[in-house]
Order: sequence, then C-alpha cells, then structure tokens
Amino acid sequence: MQNLTDHLTAQLIDFDALIVLSEAKTEHIVSNNYEELSKITSAESTLVGKMQKNEKIREELMREIAIVLNITDTSYTLTYLAEMIKEQEEYELLIKLAEQTRERMERLRALNLHNKELVESSLDYIDFSVNVIHSSYESDKRFYDAKDTEIADTTSFFDAMS
Repeated sequence: MQNLTDHLTAQLIDFDALIVLSEAKTEHIVSNNYEELSKITSAESTLVGKMQKNEKIREELMREIAIVLNITDTSYTLTYLAEMIKEQEEYELLIKLAEQTRERMERLRALNLHNKELVESSLDYIDFSVNVIHSSYESDKRFYDAKDTEIADTTSFFDAMS
C-alpha cells in the first residue's frame, strides 16, 4: 500500500507541473507568443509521456492490491480500493489522494477547454481577417478598357501577392 500512496503523491506533483504549463500556455496563446507556445507544448508532451508510463505503474500497483484484497471485479477505482481497506490506517490517505487527483484532473480539463476555445477564437479571427482582406481587394479591383468599359479580372488576392 505504501508503494501506491508514494506513487500517487508523485503523480500529483506531475499534475501540478502540467497545470503550471497549461496556465503558461494560456498566457502565450493570448499574447500570440508562438515561439514560447511551441516550447511549452514540447515540455507538455514530454511530461504527458512520463505520466502515461506512471499511470501504467499505478494501475499495476492497484491490480496487485486488488488481488491481495481478493477483488475480482476489474473496474475498481482508487476510491473503491480505499473503501475496501476502511479499517486500515492508509484509508484516509488514499481518500485524500483520490480527491486531490480528481481536483487536479478537473483543473486540467478546465484549462484545456479554455485553451482550446482561445485557439479556436484565434483561428476564427484569422479566417475573418483573410475574408475581409480578400473581399476588400475584390471590391476595389476594377479594370477598364480604352472605351471605359469595365473588364473582369480573374486573379485573386493571393495571385497578386506573389
């Protein structure tokens, strides 16, 4: 049981580090600092890879405890395991760690949703800006022949830029 509680405590530290990176990501999305955003995304990716490996270890530790407790159902949770050892001293610690893990996961979920909305908003703005530029170019573009008759132009804004 000590291995599991130690492992869960270490996972909380990783969650905290990921939260810090996600908060920094928000700042860099807002400030359009793509260079720092790229660095943060890379650091996040490395940390998530580490967390995935640690999650497999946690699952194995929980599976070992379930075997000792003679739990055959494979859909047990950390809270369920804690309830099974309610009379042991680790119960309170496991419940506390489970709650802290849930809180951090919810915080990460909220940060990721916010960052997603910011990115989508930026993309919408870029799309809007391109459309405004394109329509502005199209509306101002008029060509006339020698008889003052308007001639249609088939080039686009992007053709003219090159």
